[in-house]
Amino acid sequence: MSMPSPVSLSLSALPLASVSPLQGSQTTHWQQQSVSHGQLYFHVDLVHAASKKAVLTAIGQAMHFPSHYGANFDALADCLSELDIGNASGIVLVLENLPALADFDLAAKEILLEILQDAAHEWAQKKIAFRVFYS
Repeated sequence: MSMPSPVSLSLSALPLASVSPLQGSQTTHWQQQSVSHGQLYFHVDLVHAASKKAVLTAIGQAMHFPSHYGANFDALADCLSELDIGNASGIVLVLENLPALADFDLAAKEILLEILQDAAHEWAQKKIAFRVFYS
């Protein structure tokens, strides 16, 4: 039995906490899914990010973090856990084009994904969906 394609999946079919690779051009699909499920949608295209600070700054800007956000991994973790989602039932974050840079290498990417996974689990404990798709 084959799995349905990721584009045919609904957010309701996914676990509350997930961090998954983005396959193909799914951004429009996940944006539509988040709206139809009453969830916040954030899209960050990192194609022009030239440093770790630029990656973290772009995420902070897209997610409307407070002005005191320090654009470092600790600040990211703090702001993700303190995100004001109003009456939304969840959060969908799409990170496109994660760069491979001298100061944003595989280790930095793994730290970022670990922080996102930790945030997803923290939100899931509150029964709030937090889903991240990245490429």
